[in-house]
Order: sequence, then structure tokens, then C-alpha cells
Amino acid sequence: MHEIAQAIDPAIRVLYVDIDPVAVVASNQILMGNPTCRAIEADFTRPQLLLDALTRGDLATVIDLNRPTALLYCSVLQLVPHDLIDSVVAPIRDRLVPGSALTISHPGTAVTDGYDESSVSSVAEVYRTTAAADIVMRSDAQLAALFGDFEFIEPGLVSTNGDRSLASRTPTPPNLCCPRCEGE
Repeated sequence: MHEIAQAIDPAIRVLYVDIDPVAVVASNQILMGNPTCRAIEADFTRPQLLLDALTRGDLATVIDLNRPTALLYCSVLQLVPHDLIDSVVAPIRDRLVPGSALTISHPGTAVTDGYDESSVSSVAEVYRTTAAADIVMRSDAQLAALFGDFEFIEPGLVSTNGDRSLASRTPTPPNLCCPRCEGE
């Protein structure tokens, strides 16, 4: 992600969050020499701890939530049960200032409706065995609700299986914090 963002603007700052300490070490080795990018070990399902970390020490120099920030939840929210999803997304989403962006990639029921039950079950079983977690599918309405007061921008809530051109899109804000729908 940081390569794409910094190709647009080398001053863009990126923070990756991963629960796997090995992934964090490997990521920070890749990011070595890039003072505006960092990976930290944290649990994205505990957003208050992330928010607290962003106000302390050197992480505050990487991501400044008082500036427009792009928050990306990349293929992780499907691991959060329905009864916890708002408590995971809302604290950080609601802290973002005007001009910020939120992107979510998440398998939805609209996508899975196009496949037979056994195919969907097979994919769910792969997640269950490799990630030790169940996939939680959400409807378009449930996914849209995760954006709170954000306004959708083009292309909005879409299936990533579709063909669309992003060539005319404007760059993201100067901060990029990594958790497909888009809103600002």
C-alpha cells in the first residue's frame, strides 16, 4: 500500500496494523529507511488501544488523526461477529476529521448470492481452518452502515468483481492507516 500511496505523494505517511508479530517484524524490515511508514503489532478489534498508541511517542509522528486520514480495513472485518462490528469500526471512524476517507473490502452477501451453497461453504471452511475464524457475510445495507456519516464517493459500494476504471480518481489524503466500499 505504501508504495502506491507514496508514488502519488512521497510525503504520505502509512501505518500498518497486524496482530502477527512475525508479520510486523518482516514489514518493518521492508519499511526500513522509510521514516514515514511503520508497522505495529496490535489487535484491530481493540480500537481504543490503537487510538491511545497514536497519541503517544513516535507513532504520533507517523499518523496524525487531526489531519485528513485514509483508513483502510482490508479483508479483516469479515472476521468480526455482527454483535461486535460497531465497537470495532466506530471508535476510529468517528475520530476521523472532515476530508478523511474510509475504505472497506469485505465479502458481501450480494457476491455470495451468485455462487452455489457448496462453493461458499468451501471458502468459509478454508477461513475456518487456516485463520481459525468464521467468515461473517454482510448485506449491502450492513456494509453501508459501517461508513456511519461518511458520504459515498464514486464508485461507492461495489463488487470488486466488476470492471471499473480508477484512473480518474483523486489521490488519498496525506495519512494512510491500514484496516470495497469508499466514502469520505
